[in-house]
Amino acid sequence: MHLAAFHLHGDALTWFIRWEQEIGHPSWPQFSEAIDRRFRPPLHHNHLGDLTNTRQTGALDNYTNQFLLTLTKVTGLSIAQQGMLYTAGLASTLEIDIQLQRPPDLEIAIALARKFKTSSTLQKSDQHHQDELDIQISLSAVTGITTSQTMQVQLSINGHDFLALLDSGSTHNFIDSVKGLMI
Repeated sequence: MHLAAFHLHGDALTWFIRWEQEIGHPSWPQFSEAIDRRFRPPLHHNHLGDLTNTRQTGALDNYTNQFLLTLTKVTGLSIAQQGMLYTAGLASTLEIDIQLQRPPDLEIAIALARKFKTSSTLQKSDQHHQDELDIQISLSAVTGITTSQTMQVQLSINGHDFLALLDSGSTHNFIDSVKGLMI
C-alpha cells in the first residue's frame, strides 16, 4: 500500500494523508475500498438534469450544438418534449418568440430560433442605420452649458470672432443663423 500511496498527488495525496491520520495503518482492502468511495465516478449521472440546465448564454449555434450533444445522452423524451426543453433554454426574448409559435418538435424549434435570430439581427442593423441618419443635439449644445463632454474654443473666421462649443454628444455641427450670415 505504501508504494501506491507514494504515487498519489494533488487531491488524492491530501485525502490520503488525512485519511491515514484517522485510520492509522490501513490494510490494502481498506485502502482500496476507501479510495474507490472517495474518487470513483458516480454510478449514475443525471443527463436529463444536464439537459434541463443547458442555457443559451452566447451564440445561438453554440447553444444548439451543446443542447444536441447533451440530448444524445438522454433517452425516452418525446419529440415534443425535446422541442420544449430546447425552447426553455433559449435566451429570454428569443424563448418567448419561439414559445408563441408552439413548435411541435425540436427540428422546427431550432429552425424558428435561427429564423428569429436572423430577423432580429437584421432589425438591429436597420435600427443602427436609422440611428446614423437621426440628428442628435445634446442639451449642452442647445443651452451652451459646458460639461465634461464639451469644450469651448475661441476662433476667428474671416475676421469675425466666435466661441465654438465642441460637443461629443452631438452628431452634427451647428452655427447660429445670424453668425452664419456674417461669414
